[in-house]
Amino acid sequence: MSYYQFVAQETEFWEQINHLIAMDTRDSVILSQLKNKVHDILTIDAYEGYIALGILASLEGNVEAIHSYYQQAIENFSRKPELVASYAESLARVGYFSLAAELMLEAYYLSPSTLNYLDKAIQLCGIVGRFYFVGELLRIREKINRRPAHPFANNAEKIIQWMKKTKVTDEQLEEIINLALSLLQQYPILIAPRHVEISLDEDQQKFYYKIHLAERTETIFEITTQLTQQIIAAGLPTIINWKIVPIS
Repeated sequence: MSYYQFVAQETEFWEQINHLIAMDTRDSVILSQLKNKVHDILTIDAYEGYIALGILASLEGNVEAIHSYYQQAIENFSRKPELVASYAESLARVGYFSLAAELMLEAYYLSPSTLNYLDKAIQLCGIVGRFYFVGELLRIREKINRRPAHPFANNAEKIIQWMKKTKVTDEQLEEIINLALSLLQQYPILIAPRHVEISLDEDQQKFYYKIHLAERTETIFEITTQLTQQIIAAGLPTIINWKIVPIS
């Protein structure tokens, strides 16, 4: 294969992967075809190959493989910011938001001039309930670039005020949210950051955490019931109003 043929094939390969990511689909046939193509990429560009395998593993929902491929890439090519950010996004794609947040923060610290990493870190930290920390990150962002405002900017201050009134810490909120996410991780489903919607009803002072899933109503009802039972069994405060709904 010539270099130009490789570039053309690699471009088409990434277009197919990006399409799968955008469609939230786990098409086993297409994933198998793409995994076969990765072997050609690995022989010419191992760095891109490891990242591709990590992303494909995330689309398969294989967390162990995600860690394996990205760790191999890190061992061979060091902790490059774009590699660490890709690792974070792959873990976020399967609902491992806490670890994804840590990795995206690392990517930002490795490359402080990359606003995109900071924006994604803010989103992931918000998704796991670290709103006091989100407030700190938003202040850093405001010094760098005020416009456009981060999507979390409007809600963050309101949620922080609610947390102060209810005496809830980042750690407590994250513990409850991670309990819900650990339950979702038991199902063969894709849950990406864009599936999560967080809001605060200021009038009723209620915190809403909505997760949109491409699942049947029966599965969603089963997850919701189990979540309620697990929160009660764990003795955690019922401070979050959960809404798990089908993707419309």
